[in-house]
Amino acid sequence: MDYILLRAGELIAALSFALLCIQTAVLLFRCNRKYMPVDILRGFHFSAVRGKVLIVLSALMLTGVLVLVSAEQNRQSASLSLVLTYPEASSGRNPSGTRYNMSDILSQEVLEDAIAYGGFENVTADDLLDGLDVYPVGGSVGDAMVTTQFVLSFRSGPETSGIPASDVVYAVAGAYKNWFIEKYSPNYAALDITFEDRAEFDYPDWERYFSDKIQIICNFADYFRQKDNSFISSATGETFGSINEKGWNIHNTGMESLNSYILANGLSRDKASYLSRLRYDYTNWCNTYRNNIQSYDVRIEAIEKYDNDMATVVYIPTYDTDNTFYMSKTKIGIDHFSADANEYSADASEVLANILDVRYLLLQLRAQESPASAYDRAEEMAVSLEKQIRDLAEVTVKTAQEYTDVTANGYISITGFEKSLSDRYGRALVLGVLFLVIAYVNRALASVDRKTEWKKRGGDDE
Repeated sequence: MDYILLRAGELIAALSFALLCIQTAVLLFRCNRKYMPVDILRGFHFSAVRGKVLIVLSALMLTGVLVLVSAEQNRQSASLSLVLTYPEASSGRNPSGTRYNMSDILSQEVLEDAIAYGGFENVTADDLLDGLDVYPVGGSVGDAMVTTQFVLSFRSGPETSGIPASDVVYAVAGAYKNWFIEKYSPNYAALDITFEDRAEFDYPDWERYFSDKIQIICNFADYFRQKDNSFISSATGETFGSINEKGWNIHNTGMESLNSYILANGLSRDKASYLSRLRYDYTNWCNTYRNNIQSYDVRIEAIEKYDNDMATVVYIPTYDTDNTFYMSKTKIGIDHFSADANEYSADASEVLANILDVRYLLLQLRAQESPASAYDRAEEMAVSLEKQIRDLAEVTVKTAQEYTDVTANGYISITGFEKSLSDRYGRALVLGVLFLVIAYVNRALASVDRKTEWKKRGGDDE
């Protein structure tokens, strides 16, 4: 209903101006044919114009209508500014390094969240989309210039006329900011490290178990270290490089000490079951090692049998991507055999290291029965290691949060455009004054024209 009233008010004002202007133009044309300009100007004298009160009242009525229309237009249209405040925005990227796309502001997910965020009833995402627009400030979509500021505007339609436009733009901006932060802010849940499942792992498996926990911290810190290696947290006094270093110190000291103690004492919750698994793994590793060595020998034999005449290096003249001329060396069969041999040799070395580790563990588990005190000591070392890992994870979270707060500054800044009274109603007042002037001119020309008609009628009577 508000939308219909607004359009009706705009139509009434437009028609009133149009009719008045047309009538004034016709009167001016008629008077110009009958009088000299000086005679027409004489008719504009204040005392010669009739119906001045009606002119003022008409102008006041139209101005009132225009003020109401302006008020409704202000309610049904609004805009605000979105400024990207995180460092990567200056290069046109998201915090993750991917390309920024302003169309996400008007995505279906964001608009649906905005409806829930603003508590709008009987409105769909498509209804909001019909009245929304977003554009960059300082450049268009096709410009090479990167901008970090965008304007989000909204103009009500038939389905959304009952909702203040300012509520819509702020709801959409707020929903988009929440969506953006949720998508691109660091996932600290990965550092919520617990050890409740440690009992499910046998003692010899603790090395991999604790190693995975420590690497989570190191990888997280290394990600931020690559962003800014010089940042120092005022809360923790740590840099991301120092956190990464402390993580590997825990890995190379506390975890290795625990693993060495477990191996030296041959600790296991169920030795018979674990030995059976080790024997199976040992057999598989040996088979893999044998296959790699055989494949390596086959490649070496093929290289030795390769015809020397066929192994002659052939160069082909060609051009590089920058049009630089060079001679390209072609690859022949012996090059592929050499590459395969190197790969199988490296794999065999890695498998052999695993075989030796499994063999040593087999010997240690078979060698002795460990006392209960050895198990107690291993538990104490594990608990101490857990505390070190949890403390470092907490320090990492605090440091990363402070870095994000300092550099990202909330990721997005939302600023509304406040309109002064002159901005809100200045156009209505100007149009009202213009109507008053045109109406006065109309009445003055009408008085001149009436005077001409009166003279004609008087002459006929005589």
